[in-house]
Amino acid sequence: MVDEKMNLGRVTGKDVTEIVFRAYRDQDVFLGEMLIGDCQDSDRRFILRVINIMHGNEASESSWAPRTAGAFMDGDNKDQEYHVYDADRRLYNHVVCAPLGYLMGQGNDVQFRSPKTIPSHFSRVRRASKEDYRFLERYLGDVKLGSLRSGEQVIRHVPVGVASKDLAQHMGVFATTGMGKSNLMKRLAGSVLESGTLGLLILDPHGEYIDGGKEELRGLMHHPRAASNLETYVTREVEGNVSSVKISSSEISIQDMENLWPFSQPQVELLNAVWGRERDNWLPYIVDTEGAQIYQDFNEQFHEGSIGVVKRRASVLNRSHFITRDTRISMTKTIIEQLHTGKVVLVDLAGASETEELLISSVLARAIFQINQSKFKDKKKFKEIPICLIALEEAQRVFNRAWGGIFPQIAREGRKFKTGLCAISQQPKLIDNEVISQFNTLVILGLADRQDRERLSSSARQDISKLDYEIQTLMTGEGLITGPNTPFALPLKVDLYESYLNELVTEPKENKKPIDSGFF
Repeated sequence: MVDEKMNLGRVTGKDVTEIVFRAYRDQDVFLGEMLIGDCQDSDRRFILRVINIMHGNEASESSWAPRTAGAFMDGDNKDQEYHVYDADRRLYNHVVCAPLGYLMGQGNDVQFRSPKTIPSHFSRVRRASKEDYRFLERYLGDVKLGSLRSGEQVIRHVPVGVASKDLAQHMGVFATTGMGKSNLMKRLAGSVLESGTLGLLILDPHGEYIDGGKEELRGLMHHPRAASNLETYVTREVEGNVSSVKISSSEISIQDMENLWPFSQPQVELLNAVWGRERDNWLPYIVDTEGAQIYQDFNEQFHEGSIGVVKRRASVLNRSHFITRDTRISMTKTIIEQLHTGKVVLVDLAGASETEELLISSVLARAIFQINQSKFKDKKKFKEIPICLIALEEAQRVFNRAWGGIFPQIAREGRKFKTGLCAISQQPKLIDNEVISQFNTLVILGLADRQDRERLSSSARQDISKLDYEIQTLMTGEGLITGPNTPFALPLKVDLYESYLNELVTEPKENKKPIDSGFF
């Protein structure tokens, strides 16, 4: 017998792309809610997601509703109450749903199938039970972010996250400012700190992650596993056990320069010529050598104007407090070693200029990619390292240019070498379509701009075209996850990081060996 509190109504029609049901007038149904349609003539249980809700009535005339509203208003003016005869029978809600699929079987034998058929006429529609959600356990991911959401209800007993094995295939986090991107990333980092089975590099240009950024918020330094699993590098004065950001000029490549400024073809040829002759000493050579001498050294083949532009831009890097000519002083090698032992590495760049921030990010990302690429030749060594995920804030800055540079290269090739990108952006429309298509896992929070939603809809692994209005109306901390192994776009309520810390069991857990045996 069906619990009447769970019973919402009966299917009235449509097709395999949309299911419509008549809902009882006294039952609240919410946009984005996941419901169950029990098929009358089989054991199929259809999973339905509400995409629209309308008023309905049994009146034979289309003008009945406006006329009746007028009668109510006339009664208001005369201080008389107007009643609709048999309102519970004649008035109802007309609910439109997107079929997500259907379930066959019971208990541990439940199978999920894509929506290739429809429920029978007048099938009962009800709210999902705990048993209905059990099939999702295989899809929920081991890097937890929060709980399943159904409309406005949070299903606390169903944790939702992303699969660490999929993160080499890249992840995108997209939301309008203020919708909870930073909170989500702290929650993701918290899960990685707990597990120790994934290397996570966070490049933070805003200084939000280390201590929360505001007095009432908390950061990664407050996590109970921070002492053992978090390494922090800073470009400003910060209390605590932190290291200074330092990279060697020998680690900076011509490609890094091209990521920072536009260069003409003769200027690029000059840079490459200097690199070919000086190698790791190319930057000090350009800075220290007079333009006239460079002109002579390269047999007068480069114009003095090109030499001047290159020298001025190289001098900008040379003046940075975070770049040293001492090849022995660099954080890059240490950071890679820490990532390969399954640690979270936070590089706080709040004290750096935008040019310095982009340069440091580029140098670190390229070094990680190249080291992992070199280890690929030795399958035993390669198997011993975890997937390394590079989280990049304001990702549109490095992906809105020509299809070149280290970050687009990692997007294209990184999955083969256990190097994943987590692109965080409030403007996905500014990111190249080909780049977004490389991100197999998307976490979408509220997005107000239609062009942003359309860009993601065309790239998501599951069809989210019917969820446009739901995405537009998401509240802070609410979102959707689509991925290579999710059966449909999973609705999510992200844990508030501060609440997650309060609930976290503080007893130390045994570190797991950071080996991804399922990568091959």
